[in-house]
Amino acid sequence: MALKTDNERPVRLWLLIAFVVGVLAGWWGIGWGLWPVTWNNAYPQDLRAAERDHYLVMVAESYAATGNLPQARERLSVWPTEQLAKDMATLKGHLTVENARQAGQVDQLIGALGLAAKAPVIAAPTATPQPRPTPSQQPGRPLWQSVCIAGVFVLLVLAGIVGVIWLWNRWRASQMAQPRPAIPDAAARGERPRPLFGRTPTQIAEYEKGGWPGGEPAAGGLPPQEDAEPDAFDAEPLVGQRPATMPGSETLEEEELGEPELPSFMRRREPAGPPVQPAPTGPLVRLGEYRALFQMGEADYDEAFDITDSTGAYIGQCGLELTDPVGRAHDQAAALQVWLWDTNDPDTRVKVLMSEGAYRDTAMRDQLAGEHQALQVKPGLTFELESHKLLLRGSVDKLEYADQEPVNGIFAELLVRLQVHRKGS
Repeated sequence: MALKTDNERPVRLWLLIAFVVGVLAGWWGIGWGLWPVTWNNAYPQDLRAAERDHYLVMVAESYAATGNLPQARERLSVWPTEQLAKDMATLKGHLTVENARQAGQVDQLIGALGLAAKAPVIAAPTATPQPRPTPSQQPGRPLWQSVCIAGVFVLLVLAGIVGVIWLWNRWRASQMAQPRPAIPDAAARGERPRPLFGRTPTQIAEYEKGGWPGGEPAAGGLPPQEDAEPDAFDAEPLVGQRPATMPGSETLEEEELGEPELPSFMRRREPAGPPVQPAPTGPLVRLGEYRALFQMGEADYDEAFDITDSTGAYIGQCGLELTDPVGRAHDQAAALQVWLWDTNDPDTRVKVLMSEGAYRDTAMRDQLAGEHQALQVKPGLTFELESHKLLLRGSVDKLEYADQEPVNGIFAELLVRLQVHRKGS
């Protein structure tokens, strides 16, 4: 069973941020500030009142000069009949006081088009109206005003971006403040349970040679313990416990009975020194090369790689993981665990790559390393992890420390190259 890593980033949040920024910059800043919407190819009846009246006066003057009625009808063909009659009557009422000649030309065009019956009766104004401003009299928007409006929209966009980033940082800080689970145990990593609890030394020796032929026997002649916890096999073995007394052997002394011979992996391991890795035997077959990159700020960093043979069969995993983050926000790394898991080996091989500052501090080194071997990280450092069938050779290709206290104590960036080989028989 493959490891499940938790390196996914909130992609939907970044998409939402990009959408909001695009809407603010495109809709408000560009659409209304720099390049506002303009109208092109509008119909005459959709113009403002002043421009619409000028157009009707030009059509009336042209008809009065040429008498070309089809041309006048064509110029007013897009105008709805009722609206045209109303607009012509309104224009005639205004021109009666302002310009009698143009009023007569408009009245002549109304009669030629047959709009007199459809036009509403509008009384002529008694007072002289104020002259309406023409398009040339209305000043356009100055450049400085457009620039100021665009600047306001840009400030709004920047304020929105700052607000989104602030909310994102608060959410991330709350996520990092939550307690993280410890290193996955054997069941979480997909290891099969160790079927050695309650077995006799003879059965254990047979299992070490290649498993039990013909199926798994009962544990020491006793019925299977269905209620045993899976983690019971990780408990400390009772090396000094006396075996069960057989009938007729009550007078035997403890020296005569002795202690049963246990396999090497069930004996008590002394934490005095680092474990001695056995030398590889036979030719090595290279299975793959992987690169694990850690960058500062990844509090949940856990990068795993599946190991497959030449046929594509799954035979293990390896990876680099941050299990104990440090710092005030628990988002910094002073040590990373590199591990190797083999489907043919019940144990997971682990070494701790530790920064120079953390390695010099003995208390921190013991806390971060635990029961595993600690290595002081240096550029070009090489190390090995060996299991029953696999050999991992690693090297540090890139190392950068953060510019903060303690000196060379926090990783800013660490690139580790992992080469996995299959050992020959």
